Amino acid sequence: MLQGESLNEHHPAYEYYQKREHRVMDTLTRAVERDGLADPRREARTALSMMNGIRVRLAQGSGIGRFSGRLECLCRLPVASTVVRQ
Repeated sequence: MLQGESLNEHHPAYEYYQKREHRVMDTLTRAVERDGLADPRREARTALSMMNGIRVRLAQGSGIGRFSGRLECLCRLPVASTVVRQ
């Protein structure tokens, strides 16, 4: 909930969450680069968006199960990504 409230740039936690998102994006981008995808930053942004969506659903008590289980499920879905052939 705090992260949602901190979307306002005047919120005391705004800077913290902005920096956190950049760190997470950088980490995810490096991980995706190792997989050889054509646009690692876009894929990292998609993964982060999925994780954020799962967190919101869990916070709402939607009964979707464990976070890790939901993320594993999403990772098995077909992805419209182009794989770079080496």
